[in-house]
Amino acid sequence: MTSPSAVPRRKRLILGADWHAIVADWNRQGITTSKGNPWTWIGLRDMMGNPRLCGYRSHVVIEFDPETGRESRHMTIAHDAEGKPIMGQWTAILEVSEWETIKEIIGDGAMRGGGHNSRVYLSSGTLRCGKEERGSVPPR
Repeated sequence: MTSPSAVPRRKRLILGADWHAIVADWNRQGITTSKGNPWTWIGLRDMMGNPRLCGYRSHVVIEFDPETGRESRHMTIAHDAEGKPIMGQWTAILEVSEWETIKEIIGDGAMRGGGHNSRVYLSSGTLRCGKEERGSVPPR
């Protein structure tokens, strides 16, 4: 069996490595995110799910669900008028097939949005406090 350091970093997920083990290994080695922060498994998941890794251009789609009152966002590949993925003008880190395999491992669940329309608590934004001194309508 090969040691984790002998396997290229980009292939560890494809070969079945545990997310937490990869994050712990990177943090132990002093590898940080682009902002200089230590890695988390969520950061790793978001980074590995980015279509730009295999050369595709991408954009974020934000959707609002009126039934739940929640906003969700997900990264999607940009397509040309013929429906083909648009390739960026940078060197890809992963082959398209490698990225697609990683996307299958990650899944395609949307992330909860952080926008002003995302409601976490039932009736937040619609109910007011019942005390007069807090600026609500006085009791009848």
